[in-house]
Amino acid sequence: MSIEKKATAFVLHSRAYQENSAILQLFSLQYGRFSALAKGIKGKRSQARKALLQPFHELALELTGKGELKTITHCELADDISGGFPDAFRAAGVQLQGQQLACGFYANELIIRVLPEDQDVPELYQSYAAFLNQLKKTTQAYDAASDSGFAPLLRNFEVGLLTVMGIAPDWSCDINHNPIDKNRYYSYQTQSGFYPVELREETNSTATSGYQTNRADVFDKRLSGIFSGQSILSLAAGKYCSSHLKACQQITRLLLREVIGDKPLQSRKLWQHRGLQNTAVSGDGNCSDETKISGQPTSAKSTIASDEKSDEEMTFNKSDENSEEKHKGTD
Repeated sequence: MSIEKKATAFVLHSRAYQENSAILQLFSLQYGRFSALAKGIKGKRSQARKALLQPFHELALELTGKGELKTITHCELADDISGGFPDAFRAAGVQLQGQQLACGFYANELIIRVLPEDQDVPELYQSYAAFLNQLKKTTQAYDAASDSGFAPLLRNFEVGLLTVMGIAPDWSCDINHNPIDKNRYYSYQTQSGFYPVELREETNSTATSGYQTNRADVFDKRLSGIFSGQSILSLAAGKYCSSHLKACQQITRLLLREVIGDKPLQSRKLWQHRGLQNTAVSGDGNCSDETKISGQPTSAKSTIASDEKSDEEMTFNKSDENSEEKHKGTD
């Protein structure tokens, strides 16, 4: 007997499957991240459904199937974001373009790479919905007066993701349980946390001959992986100034690399390909900012799994590499 279930979910990623279907990566309030099959999404009669099954729409889904890959039998825009969370987290109908779109795809890919399948994390779902809502209102790279912009927004989402998944370090103390001092410098030890280091300022001799020392805890300020205590505290508090933004990005990149490894994030390609500012994204995609993602099925451009697979569709999700074989015969 087929098992039916309902889910409130966002589409994170899609890829074409067989002639008239697509396999979707979904992030749901009830079940976490999982895959589902969307059938009959090509052709003129399917334009509305294709436009609906897009990233950044919160959807109310009905699914059926006994196996690991469920089939979507019904979908519509969810009435309320996150199953009744406050209005601040409403995101149904989010419209993203340009840098907003790049940030959205980056967040989607992080969830795919960090969150295991079938692990429900309501706190992360709520955080993601709030992120989309804030992203919709953000138009500038960084505004010091209001402490806003894409970079602070992304740093906050990354810290929230790491914290909810239980992989964030202790932001308040070093590995010796001493409070982080804003006037000191720290390095990061994998799976342990931050530890204090003594710095030696650059001199003429070090600039020409390189810095050498016999002390393992003394570092040249120019070395990567050395962060001020103020940068660490700023990242933890979500309060930024322009002088610390770059260091905060380096910290989150270092922490995320522990989880996602060295395989580059495909969404980063969007920033590089479009010549957008590359200071916001921490990860190491290929989407088009010409496609407007809208809350309503308005255009044929708002489609899922287009006839010609984009680079993003081909390589965005590392688990897609064997999915055709894994789900062969499902459709």
